[in-house]
Amino acid sequence: MTRRTFVETGVAAALAGAAAANAADRPSGARFVWYDKDGEGRNTFALFRKSFTVPGVVEGAELHLFADTSYQLFVNGQFVEFGPVRCDPRFPLFDTHEIGPLLRPGRNVIAVEVNFWGLKTFKAMPVRGAMIAWGAVKYGGGAVDLTTRAGQWRVTKSRSRARYAPALSFALPAADLFEQTAGEDGWKKLDFDESAWTPSVEIAKQDSWGELQPRSIPFMSAGAVDIAKPAIAMPLQRNEDWHSFSVPVPHHFADDANQFSNFVAFSTWVFSPREQTIPVGVFHGRHWLNGTAVAKGTDSIDRPMRVTERWKLNQGWNYFFGSVDAYFDVLDEYFAFPPNAGLVVSTDKSPDSPYSFRHSPVLKADDCTRFLKPKPLPYAADERLDDVGGWTYVTPRRVPAARRVGTNMATPGNRFHRGCPAVTPFAWRITRTVSPSSSTWSGCTWRCRSSILAVCGGPPWTSPIPSGSRPIASTSSNSAGIRWATACCARKTRFRGCPPVRAARAIAWSPSEIRGRT
Repeated sequence: MTRRTFVETGVAAALAGAAAANAADRPSGARFVWYDKDGEGRNTFALFRKSFTVPGVVEGAELHLFADTSYQLFVNGQFVEFGPVRCDPRFPLFDTHEIGPLLRPGRNVIAVEVNFWGLKTFKAMPVRGAMIAWGAVKYGGGAVDLTTRAGQWRVTKSRSRARYAPALSFALPAADLFEQTAGEDGWKKLDFDESAWTPSVEIAKQDSWGELQPRSIPFMSAGAVDIAKPAIAMPLQRNEDWHSFSVPVPHHFADDANQFSNFVAFSTWVFSPREQTIPVGVFHGRHWLNGTAVAKGTDSIDRPMRVTERWKLNQGWNYFFGSVDAYFDVLDEYFAFPPNAGLVVSTDKSPDSPYSFRHSPVLKADDCTRFLKPKPLPYAADERLDDVGGWTYVTPRRVPAARRVGTNMATPGNRFHRGCPAVTPFAWRITRTVSPSSSTWSGCTWRCRSSILAVCGGPPWTSPIPSGSRPIASTSSNSAGIRWATACCARKTRFRGCPPVRAARAIAWSPSEIRGRT
């Protein structure tokens, strides 16, 4: 027998022995539970509570716990641990928690938040949402059983998490979007009223996972990591009026995704108090205004995915129509209007309308080909879509799930964090395109050229240049007559990673002009 074979055999035997011992400790009555019998869905959250009374002094308490896909454990409102460790569903790994020190004589509560990802990721293979637990709280003369089975725990489906929050990567689960106003405050605490929650339900397919085995690696230390000093804070400033909506596309990652269509049409009315042409920030898609196609917009340099279109609005109500092929499992649409344009967005041409947009339903591919594709674009304003069940109307309060997309629409503010280390106010490298006819830089903007300056105190965003500022040195121009200018670092030593500046393109600002930006 080779050394490698011996080691592999020994490890396998040790794991098998440990698994057998722990599997034997699991009561036969411990069952996988959820808020329904199926445990299906995308990015679903279940909140579990186990309330109990300990009539004497707690002598010890162990809780063995596994959840698909992740959990957070709390005892009497105090966070204990998260888990489980990444594993193959055929070989699930449970965690063991010693919770005795957190318990006390009298009433206690164990709370568990479980998130079933429901997505194919590099971290987990989705099966179905479920939790299983067993253990006991021991006290003089008795014990409290913590086993999960039908009716033994209380559970509710979380309302504070966005089910169709976008997955930021094919390798990761959906983003964690928490709605604080959902009314779930205090659910982890002892005095929470759980009377509206339902008894736990046993999952129908209890054999969805293999034999449970103990966790194979230690827990993370969870020690505090102090931040020496924050370098910079960049609050977003909203200088536009946003109008938005979301459309869930749940089939996007499904095995039968090719049976569905990603086509979505949407429309609304836009009221303008006067005839005007305005810049509108949008995302990808095809747009029409009053029956005329909107010209292709300009891609933003510093706000990815944003396109600026120019809309020519008539005085009064203007009919807007758009169509797009959803590119992810949640379609988000934003429209950013100038704040002083005086616009009103309404599906029924009323400022008091409860609906801002309407969109077509997500259909099977055959139904889309049969009912929607034959209709010429743009759809008429009186189109009802009766063949596919009608339009879905969106209220203005329905914020897109992909709030991260909103950061591409907003402009970071100019306020520095007070803890920022001292930096020469004009020690920034800035580049900007300027109109050839502009004798001053008033109304222009500057933009950080290198992202490395973000950690040095420089502004990695676009912000206005002080009114009346003038370049002290001359600038160069290209064949198109566009002048380029670069503000050099005023220090003798430049930040590491900053490329040298070509003298032909160098200008300088007076310290008083730049210092005002801080």
